[in-house]
Amino acid sequence: MPQIIEAGGRRWVAGLVWHGYSTKPKPKELQKTAAEEKADWVAVRPPLVGTTATQAGFCVPVPGEPARPRGLYSLAAAIADKKAQPWLGVYEIADDLWWMIAVVHNHSILTEGDVVGTRAEIRKARDSLRGHAGWEFYEGTLKDDLLPILASRKRRAFARVKSVIPVPPARLFGPPLAATAGLVACFYLWNWHLHAEETARERALIAARAHHHAPAPISPLAITPTPDTWLQACAAAINPLPLTVAGWALSGIACDRSGVDLKWTRLDGGTTLLRPPGVLSSDGNTIVGGMALPRLPAGPDKTLGLETDTNILFGLLQSLGITAQISAPALPPQLPGLTSRPASTAIPESVVRFSVPFSPWLLSLDVPGFRLTEMHQTTQGWDLTGEIYGR
Repeated sequence: MPQIIEAGGRRWVAGLVWHGYSTKPKPKELQKTAAEEKADWVAVRPPLVGTTATQAGFCVPVPGEPARPRGLYSLAAAIADKKAQPWLGVYEIADDLWWMIAVVHNHSILTEGDVVGTRAEIRKARDSLRGHAGWEFYEGTLKDDLLPILASRKRRAFARVKSVIPVPPARLFGPPLAATAGLVACFYLWNWHLHAEETARERALIAARAHHHAPAPISPLAITPTPDTWLQACAAAINPLPLTVAGWALSGIACDRSGVDLKWTRLDGGTTLLRPPGVLSSDGNTIVGGMALPRLPAGPDKTLGLETDTNILFGLLQSLGITAQISAPALPPQLPGLTSRPASTAIPESVVRFSVPFSPWLLSLDVPGFRLTEMHQTTQGWDLTGEIYGR
């Protein structure tokens, strides 16, 4: 099983299975080898020293990482050509976590020469290679021996770990610039229109709550969609998005009641001459844009009460192994000179926060009195926020 090792400000993958090619392999060749290895990730090394030959390492995704990894590099590819060949090194990474690399002619990594595991597993892997003649053996640690090598290397010498699964054509970005400009203009006008409507509705709600002569405050449940409806709308907007656009990587996604916010980060080779729509940062390396959600139907204006709805939501999330934080409703402020607090005329509400390590649109959260307000993607999954309204 591959492992991610953090060193020198970067994240490295150890434990790949390496294959050789006479020239740089085409995507179909990589996909064929990946299918044979039952792997989804691949790292392609630069041409081997003095040859046109190339190696590619394959592995299954590391648990907890997205299917299409970002910012990961092969540890073996960065180390292989830094010692005289043939050589075999064993390095202590952490407590009872060791890594072995075995390098032969032209600084090629042996097929089974990139192994990570316990001390016993590494000893077994090393002993299986003792039959190869002429090894120069090395032992060391991540901090003292590997980190100096990694810190001295240029980024272009690294082999980035990528997904070998092709991106569906429907997710590719490619409209002509002129057509894109027109679509961008329409998009922002529509987004402004929806945002103005949402702002007007929220101001009406705030005004109704503040008006002490009103017989009853307006229920947020009567003007907001159910959690399931809102999650599906966010999924419909987010799922078709490409992971990269003309050298710009999608590095941040958030969804709230008005729309989806996107952050794009420039990759090597990307320029502002061809880029996603949005507001460009002052250094020209990031873009913040977004898209509006369609008007969603309001859910039913019903609640079983704060305590009951809170118990239902806690139980539903706990059955899925999800830990939630649900705050108690705030008490109205005590006025100077009074010995008791006035009764609140606002609808009682509690704030809900929880995280999930999977796509949130797989959830079903139609709990009476509960509404989701926002969510954003993290390196571990998604953080979600919502509110429970009572009576």
